[in-house]
Amino acid sequence: MDWSLALNWTGFLIGIAGLLATAVQTVRVKRIARRRQEIIRHVIDRANYARLDTDVLIDLHARQLHDPLLARYLWTSRQVVADLYLLAVDEYLAHERRFTYKDLLAIADTPLVGGKWQMRAWVGKIALRSENRGEPPPQIPANLDEGRMEHYLRLREAYSNPASSDLASKVLDAGSSPDTARLSRDRQGQ
Repeated sequence: MDWSLALNWTGFLIGIAGLLATAVQTVRVKRIARRRQEIIRHVIDRANYARLDTDVLIDLHARQLHDPLLARYLWTSRQVVADLYLLAVDEYLAHERRFTYKDLLAIADTPLVGGKWQMRAWVGKIALRSENRGEPPPQIPANLDEGRMEHYLRLREAYSNPASSDLASKVLDAGSSPDTARLSRDRQGQ
């Protein structure tokens, strides 16, 4: 057998093995990138949920809660969570190849955006991307902040009546959808 023929076949087999290893590694990297984006979306959602609305803080101040240390803590916590939200949005967008205004409008009423200030932040971060240059920014949907203050007021009302023996179900009912509230009442009845 000729050595050059054996070397040719060996080189061919090593090349095939290299191509297979590259394909496996590419699939693995894409899976990891998808998982990273899922985690960042979760961080954005949690930061958006944990951030106190300005209206809630103003209402607390109006209710004679004039403890300066508590006020400082609440405002600082609010700002820290807002900063975390903005950093997570930056990180998320840094790993997206394309993110258009159309994509933003598709997620506008989800826990990822969910409010007017968040929508303005997303628009500001994607406005200079190449796919959005020359496009006018979208109008902020008017219904984004609907229900946030009403939800807080329902929770405050539920907590303000301590005479009720069923405070837990009131809070559940005030803070959840009608279907979830019905399920919680059904579970309590069992």
